[in-house]
Amino acid sequence: LEQFVSKEQVGCGCGRLGTVLESPGVCISKPAQGIINMYLGPVAGGEIAANACKYIADCFAKGGLNPEYMDDVRPALWKKAASNSGFNTVCAVLGLTMKQVYEDENAFGLVKDILKEASDTASALGIADNLYDGLINDCPKTVASYGDYYPSLAQDFLIYKRPTEVNTLSGAISRFGKIAGVQTPVCDVLSEVVRAVQA
Repeated sequence: LEQFVSKEQVGCGCGRLGTVLESPGVCISKPAQGIINMYLGPVAGGEIAANACKYIADCFAKGGLNPEYMDDVRPALWKKAASNSGFNTVCAVLGLTMKQVYEDENAFGLVKDILKEASDTASALGIADNLYDGLINDCPKTVASYGDYYPSLAQDFLIYKRPTEVNTLSGAISRFGKIAGVQTPVCDVLSEVVRAVQA
């Protein structure tokens, strides 16, 4: 985007919305209740991007979501990626729904390890000091909303047999961990397992 407009005009964000492709052309969205489920903010500050992101957040609120505008949206992006990495990767590799993973001590232990590796990496990169506590606190609400659900990576891996988003989830935590000098053994191994099977 910066090839066409100034950086001060660029905003970004993320949503925390479970979706299921019910049939061709029919996508069912399941926003989790009781948590912020949409984050928006400018990439590099700037009034134009800030105003646009505030406007978009207001549109989402009128549509029934629970959005939040942030001057620095990077912690929210990392929280989203971390949360997705944990349940997506573990559900895929184990062939379990989110509720089944959450209720199994060993499976949920893997999720917690991924969340910790993501939090440590974000901290080393100067993005957020401690994402881990918030991520753990959100797990019961997330599972209450999506418990019987296979998250998107697990759907692609288990059901549709197509390439997954592993490189932008746990694989990205591994990649940024190497840049930041943070060990990410669980993300490393589970990402390789997903890549090997999908190949």
